[in-house]
Amino acid sequence: MSNQFLKPRNEIIHNNDELTKMKNFKLTFGFIFLSILCFNQAFAQNATPKADWDKLIVGKWINKTNKTEDGKEYLGLKCKDTIQYFQNGNYKSEQCDWNETGKWKFSENYDLIIHYDIDNEYWKKELGTDDLGESHGKIVSLTETELVTITYAEMEGEIRCYYSKLK
Repeated sequence: MSNQFLKPRNEIIHNNDELTKMKNFKLTFGFIFLSILCFNQAFAQNATPKADWDKLIVGKWINKTNKTEDGKEYLGLKCKDTIQYFQNGNYKSEQCDWNETGKWKFSENYDLIIHYDIDNEYWKKELGTDDLGESHGKIVSLTETELVTITYAEMEGEIRCYYSKLK
């Protein structure tokens, strides 16, 4: 004979209520946990915390593609730009018609990379000055292998620049 038949009816109902509460708790906890994982995946833009960006950006990057806001490839630059970021805040950029060296830093919120103190022989020859002031690109994402920034072109508007890290 089963123990269930020996217990009073109200005790059996009470035990079933506890089991139901426990199942509901597990389901609720599981749903919350799954929701947090999905939310994190959907809204996390970067693979690493921004504090690590100083280390990640050091190295040589090559511009693979540039795209306008509507997804069309921007052909404003006819050659691929390479940028070498050094640990001490210096950078060197090599483009088709000009090369530039200068200093770089992140903005306080780590959402902009600021280039300044540009020493550019091309602009010195074309414009009579190499002091172009401060320029920046808004960082969309930065991982160990990819850097995506947004710059602005007068006619096309925002341009997304996709860089890959060279080994």
